Parts: sequence; C-alpha cells; structure tokens
Amino acid sequence: LTRVAERGDHVAVDAVRPLVRHADVTVRRIALEAFSKVAAKGDEDAIAWVSASIEDNDALTRRAAVDALSLLAEQQPGNTITTITACLQDRDFAVRRASIEALASETVVKDQARLDAVCSCLSDRDAVIRNTAILAIPKVADLGDRRAIGAVCAYARQCGDAERRQAITAIQALVRVGDEQTLTVVCGLLDSAPGECEVLINALALGASRESAAATLPLLVHADGKIGAAAAEVLALVVDKGDTSTIDAVSMLPKHHDHRVARLAVAVLPRIVAKGDARLVSWL
Repeated sequence: LTRVAERGDHVAVDAVRPLVRHADVTVRRIALEAFSKVAAKGDEDAIAWVSASIEDNDALTRRAAVDALSLLAEQQPGNTITTITACLQDRDFAVRRASIEALASETVVKDQARLDAVCSCLSDRDAVIRNTAILAIPKVADLGDRRAIGAVCAYARQCGDAERRQAITAIQALVRVGDEQTLTVVCGLLDSAPGECEVLINALALGASRESAAATLPLLVHADGKIGAAAAEVLALVVDKGDTSTIDAVSMLPKHHDHRVARLAVAVLPRIVAKGDARLVSWL
C-alpha cells in the first residue's frame, strides 16, 4: 500500500488507521510504519492518532510510534516535542534511544527545549543512551552554544575513557574558535583528560579560518596560562605559513613583560613563518 498510495491519500489513510489499534502487536507496529508514510505530514489528526500509541503496552510498538511521529511532524511543533520528550523516561532503552534520535532529526528546527531534553539524557542509567545523547547534541545545538558545550564538558569530566572520546567528538562539532568562554571550558578538560590533550587542541582548531585566528591572537596574553597555551596551539595549527598579519602580531610578543607569553611567542613563530624567513633569527 505504501508503494502505490501517495502521501495524504484519504483511502489509504482510512484503510491503515484502524490497524494502528489492532489486537495483534505485530500488526500495530507495521501499521504505524505504514501510517507514517501514507498520512500527510503535519496532519494533526494523524499525529494525534499516532501519539496515543505512545502509551501502548508493547515497547516495540511505542518505539514505532516515536519513529512515526518523527516522520509525520516534520517541524515538530511544541506538543509533539512534549510527547517525544516524555518518552525519554520510558522504561525501555530502545524507546528512549528512538526518542533522542527523533528530537535530533536533521529536518527539525533547533531550539532550547529540544537541547535541554537531549542534555537531560546524559544522566541516563544506560551507557548506550548517554552515548546517543552525546552524539545528538551537536545536531540540536547551534555552533558555539555555550550551554551545550558546558554540558558535554561537564559530562566528559566524570565519565569513563570510552565515553569521554565520544564527548570530545561532540565538542569538535560544537566549538567555535576564538570564543574565549569556549576556550576556557575546553581547556578545563586538559587536567581531567590529559591523554586527550592533542584531540582537544585539534577540536579548538577545527573549522578555523583567518578570522578565527585573528580572534584567537589576543588570547595569547590571557591571564590563564592554559588558555594562552591553547591559543598558541590553535594559531600554529590554523595559520598559513607566512601569514604576514599574524606573524607581525606574534613577533611583538617575545619582548612581552610576562615571560610566559614571551616563551609562547618564541615557540609559535617557527611554526608559522615561511621556511627560510630571515626575520626568524632576529626574533629568536
């Protein structure tokens, strides 16, 4: 039926709708999948009909209902988000996982309610759910979202090594280079995850541009030495060899009154000047 009927076809919808309440659980699951394909997207009656299946006694049927809601309510209005969010407390982990994936669907609009719901799953008792949530957060948060980055970093500080790597993957997708608060939060992980220092620094440099390098330059003289060191690494990774404006800015720092800043500058300069640049000798 789903192959021959167009979405929104009333005959197909009327034929499948009663099967969603069928006595046989297998029929209900198949009917929910079919209903999500033949009913028109945004059809409030269809969404209400599927939402009722969230209360089904069968876990796989509840999961099918979550999947169907995700397909029917493309933009997921508030009432649909509320329904799916409630499923994050389901006793079955497969339903909880499907709910996270529905909230993180690529077709939905990012908003705070969706982000808060997914972040709440970082305290789930099941590691699979926590990992699903970590990987979903970049899909529901805007680039540089400080609440999202803070939640992931807080999780990374207290989780196990395997989960921490998943968290750092999420950080890589969220960080915005040159944002001082982002640098502060990420650098806070350098002590709790010493084995991941290189990955964290690469996360800071991910997606960087000339503009982000310019924004990172002032952080070389930051009062927090870790932020200064991270900024130096970011510059060394993202600046093109021979970038005159960056080189000119960094070349003023070897004479800085703070010896820590001066040492950073001396360490960075050889990594950003072009090979054979005669000025390097005078700077060093």
